[in-house]
Amino acid sequence: MALTRFEVDRVYRQMVSFADAHKHVTDAQLRAIVDEVRANEAGGAAARGQTAPARVRPDVHGTVAEPGYGHGV
Repeated sequence: MALTRFEVDRVYRQMVSFADAHKHVTDAQLRAIVDEVRANEAGGAAARGQTAPARVRPDVHGTVAEPGYGHGV
């Protein structure tokens, strides 16, 4: 199953943080980060009564805009 844009952002941030501390990230460690993000997102969505994270939100003018990564992507 592919990651959502929200999950990719979370994985990226956690991977960068891990790499800053450890200087090397193995495939197994990256997979563990992905699994952790998926578990946290599934638990958070269930606690909010949602099946998936919200992907769109209205801005102050009522226009629906998709949230970005925050990394210029």
